[in-house]
Amino acid sequence: MAVFWGPTDGGTDPGAWDNVTPAGSYTNPIGAIARTTLAPLLESTAYYYSFRAINCSGDEIWLNPTNAFTTPVGYDMDIKKTASITNLVGDTF
Repeated sequence: MAVFWGPTDGGTDPGAWDNVTPAGSYTNPIGAIARTTLAPLLESTAYYYSFRAINCSGDEIWLNPTNAFTTPVGYDMDIKKTASITNLVGDTF
C-alpha cells in the first residue's frame, strides 16, 4: 500500500502525483489500518493525498480517492494520516 500526495490532486493516476510514500504491506488487508508520515510539508500550503493498494494479481484500488488538508501558518510539521480499508469487505479484489 502507498500514499500518493502533493500540492495538486493526481486522482487515480500515479504519475500525476508529486510524491509517493510506502504505507505498509498486508497479507489480509480487510480491517487493516495503514499509517504513514508525510514530510517535508510547508506552512500555509494545501496538500492532497490518496491511498492505493495493489494485490498480488496486480489489481489496484484507490482508497478515499482524494482528501485534502492545509498546514497552518507559521508551522512546519509532519502530518499523520490514517486510512481504514474496511470498505474492501464484499469487494472483489
